Amino acid sequence: MAGYYDRDRNQRSADGSIYTAPTAAGTMNHAYSHHMNANEYIASGMPFVHRASFLKAAYTEDGSSGNYFDELITITFPYVTRWLMVQVHDGTLTNGQYDLINVARIGFGNYDTDEGIQGSNFVTTNITNQQRLELKCKKLYVWLPGTLQGSQDAYIEVIAGLTNVKDFPDQDTRYVSGLTSSLKEGSTTASNGTVTATAFVVSDADTLTTKEGGS
Repeated sequence: MAGYYDRDRNQRSADGSIYTAPTAAGTMNHAYSHHMNANEYIASGMPFVHRASFLKAAYTEDGSSGNYFDELITITFPYVTRWLMVQVHDGTLTNGQYDLINVARIGFGNYDTDEGIQGSNFVTTNITNQQRLELKCKKLYVWLPGTLQGSQDAYIEVIAGLTNVKDFPDQDTRYVSGLTSSLKEGSTTASNGTVTATAFVVSDADTLTTKEGGS
């Protein structure tokens, strides 16, 4: 029995290999937390805040037509959110309050021009500005229309309460119902929990081929 106890209670890596000396806990300890674990949403979240500015003087312009490109901003959270708030404004104060931009898009999936935030799976900041969203996710997309960028600055402010969970289904997997397509259903794949070093990744809307975790 002693040998059985030692082998099965060694702490192990994700592939099952032993990575520490034998302990009295290891794999028979509590399971790793998961985004479906209700306890993660009972406790208060760890704070996450970020502010990014997109000044009109720095916007990318299409020289052939004189139009400004739409901009897609990717916000990656280090852990699954318990709740979040996002606000987009132009930096102008009126009576002590920022003038909100209500025409930017907010979405949680991005697959191609027909699905996700590039398709019809988005809402405008008209309904999300200054609203607490009780949502769990690892990624948030903000789309700034080119017509907006050519005329005024844009500031994106995000505050979120984070759980202790790193793994979450890939929000850019095709046919994840409600994320990349609200009309189709399908299986999801678990993400590997990798976090990019840069919280905000910007790309021109005419060449949206680069996505988090691959091309």
